[in-house]
Amino acid sequence: MRGELLWVYEGLTQYYGVILAARSGGWKPEGLREYLASTAAYLNDRPGRAWRDLEDAAISAQTLYGGRTAGKFLRRSVDYYDESTLIWLEWTR
Repeated sequence: MRGELLWVYEGLTQYYGVILAARSGGWKPEGLREYLASTAAYLNDRPGRAWRDLEDAAISAQTLYGGRTAGKFLRRSVDYYDESTLIWLEWTR
């Protein structure tokens, strides 16, 4: 599997799922804002984002899913789904 652009298309899928749910009335506008704010707050507190970029996390996704639990909070997880949602939100404004 080649994961260089995994964060792009998985993020777009996540973005469409969130935005379409809100636009179709499945979420109230307050719920969407709360979801996006909590996602941004969660990502802001992840120390792994300081040293591992988004593309690298997507490329190594296969190893991150089965990674050790020791030190897990210091590593970047497969958070490219959530972070890409915010990136697509910014790109589509």
